[in-house]
Amino acid sequence: IAVPFILLSIPMAQDKGGAVAATMTVVFTILRIGLQWIVGAAYDIVFVGKYGATPGKMICRLRIIRVGGEKPGYGLATARFFAKILSQLTLGVGYIMAAFDDERRTLHDRICATRVVKA
Repeated sequence: IAVPFILLSIPMAQDKGGAVAATMTVVFTILRIGLQWIVGAAYDIVFVGKYGATPGKMICRLRIIRVGGEKPGYGLATARFFAKILSQLTLGVGYIMAAFDDERRTLHDRICATRVVKA
């Protein structure tokens, strides 16, 4: 998902000089980051809410389920997306904890009472 946004940034990375160019670079960067968050959130929430997995998980034959075995809905998918931000803000410790957890659950899986299983 990030590749198109990186390609959009290349023209802005060239030094054009001047206050207007600097202002436009800042505005474009803020818009790009905001759009990147929105696209990333929509991607994750829609796929997890509708299919119980993102395309990458589908390829690997993995599914996200609730602890009781049900498929997560859009509400839980949204909560899981924001809980994943917490896993990232801990410098990845939220993801690393799966390696040391008996159930192989990450921080966001624990927060949202979900787990990733083989389909």
